[in-house]
Amino acid sequence: MHGSGCEPSGLRLIRVLFVALWVVAATWSLGQGNPTTTQAQSASVVWSEAGLLSNPEVDAWAPVIATDVAGNVHVVWSQTMTANPPAGEGDTLYYTRWDGVKWTEPIDVLVSPQGAIEWPDMVITPDGMLHLVWDTSGTDGVLFYARAPACCADDLHRWSEPVALQGPMLGGASAILADPQGRIHVLYCSLRSGSVMYMRSDDGGRSWSEPVAISGLDLRNDEFTNWPRLAMDDRGRLHAVWTVMPWPGRAVMYARSDDGGQSWRAPQVIDTASRSDYANNTYGPIYIDVATRGEDEVYLIWDGAPTVERNHTWSADGGKTWSSRTLLFPEITGSGRSGWNDMVVDSAGTLHAITLGGPFHATWEDPGWSASYRIPMPALVSSGAELVRVAISRGNVLHVVWLKKDARPFTVWYARGQSTAPQLPVQPLRTPTTEPTRTPLPALSLLPTRAIPSPTPLPKQLTAEIPPRPPLLTNPTTVALLGAVPAFLLIVIIVAVRLRQKQWR
Repeated sequence: MHGSGCEPSGLRLIRVLFVALWVVAATWSLGQGNPTTTQAQSASVVWSEAGLLSNPEVDAWAPVIATDVAGNVHVVWSQTMTANPPAGEGDTLYYTRWDGVKWTEPIDVLVSPQGAIEWPDMVITPDGMLHLVWDTSGTDGVLFYARAPACCADDLHRWSEPVALQGPMLGGASAILADPQGRIHVLYCSLRSGSVMYMRSDDGGRSWSEPVAISGLDLRNDEFTNWPRLAMDDRGRLHAVWTVMPWPGRAVMYARSDDGGQSWRAPQVIDTASRSDYANNTYGPIYIDVATRGEDEVYLIWDGAPTVERNHTWSADGGKTWSSRTLLFPEITGSGRSGWNDMVVDSAGTLHAITLGGPFHATWEDPGWSASYRIPMPALVSSGAELVRVAISRGNVLHVVWLKKDARPFTVWYARGQSTAPQLPVQPLRTPTTEPTRTPLPALSLLPTRAIPSPTPLPKQLTAEIPPRPPLLTNPTTVALLGAVPAFLLIVIIVAVRLRQKQWR
């Protein structure tokens, strides 16, 4: 005899309140990184909560990440530590390593011999050597290189002396890639010629080829190249991308080499600010990144139209032809230009992309992108993620680092995601028996740099009307919460009225 008609009023009120709280809690968990939600399942990755890597009392800058054949994760970033620091973002390189159980204590392993340490990039070759390049900042920057055994990179004595490879160049303008044969490929942007330049080492960084220019660039007087990225497909072809500046970006470009970088096909314009679908002169294409899958698939993501939304195109024929542009990461709109939208492919062939903000993660599910998923942060800690980079280990574990720049000091953060792809076997990491060669390369003859004039406004090609700005795709969490709040308020009002009536009886 416990029908609803004779249920005690107090029990009914408790049940009503419990249901209301359950509704709110369930909708709230939808956006909080719960691996059982539909949003998380769409990404096929279960993410750990992010954690802090760098010293929270000192500004950190531009982290980069790489993994080795044994499944270890290596992260470096720069900090400003010297008594009379040079102009730029950091002068001392910090390093830490994750072995699957714990992180090593971050340690300073290099102090720049000249200027700042900005925008480092890093790879690990199959022989277990870690290779690093960076720029010294400004319009007369120098490209530096150093290496260390991946097994022992937390020992500053195992690092080679930094050597200058090229200059002058522009800050941020370098990319490094290692192929399965252990060759090292470097791309940078020369201010001497204005061109994108390619170099290669076939002996583990001990010697380097003469730079090769990617020719055929048609630059205006006020334009220059910057922000190159580099990838290699399973045929061994190199795929290069870069941005034509000045701010906020004039064009994003692509070129391919079929002979290991000795020559390059004529560059292709992937996107240009002269297209009428850019909102106004405040926005332009910038920060293009490239990834490959298999022998012929090439994927590009950049900050594009109409107001730095994340644009994507891909090629199924090695970069000869491209699909129409599509959008991903709808949360990023109208702002947020800080580094590449990094990509990586897992052992199942799934393409993963990472962007700033959340940071956010999405997967390419041909013919489209999954819903964005925000990587969870600790409670009461804001995101503010910029300069986001991603690497993969064991074929199915994603590792993401970023710079948290919403408040000083800037700090480096890390999160790990487990995908549903098969796990690949690891291999023992070689331990070199000799120290890296410390013989410096010949001194560079740094000729006067090509001047960078003030930008000239680029007229729009009014071949079509500027389309209306696409509506924002509202976050599902927001929709759910907005729907739950009125119901919850109604229940609270009913409970209050009943309690009031009981009080007056």
